[in-house]
Amino acid sequence: MFALPAQVALSGINGIKSTGESLLELLGVILIFAIVLAACYFTTKFVAGKQLKQKNSGNIEMIETYTLSQNRYLALVRVGKTYMVLSVAKDNITLLSTIPAEQLVIQEKNLETPSFSKVFSSFVKTGKANDPESKDDDPSK
Repeated sequence: MFALPAQVALSGINGIKSTGESLLELLGVILIFAIVLAACYFTTKFVAGKQLKQKNSGNIEMIETYTLSQNRYLALVRVGKTYMVLSVAKDNITLLSTIPAEQLVIQEKNLETPSFSKVFSSFVKTGKANDPESKDDDPSK
């Protein structure tokens, strides 16, 4: 049937959005996304800073862990000047033993993180060297 001019005007208001309105709606969604992303970033930085400060307090340090099964592991922990071996499970932590510092061989931790380009280039080099289909090392050639 035929639409009256008032019905055409109402359908433009209620049903179909103009390009400008769609663009404003898109910009609004992008703005909200950017705000949420920034909030996540600053929250992560804040929490990481608190955890790093707590970790570097100096009195408690996780020296080493050894996984026994999926939810169980042994942990060597330094509390003050005392070294303890703990059994850690899903629901409990048990002190197994204390160990004198003279009996331990503690390796220094490597805190330096290699750059992505170094890791990637070493991966590419070892990937080519370990490729069984590579015929470069064939002495018959």
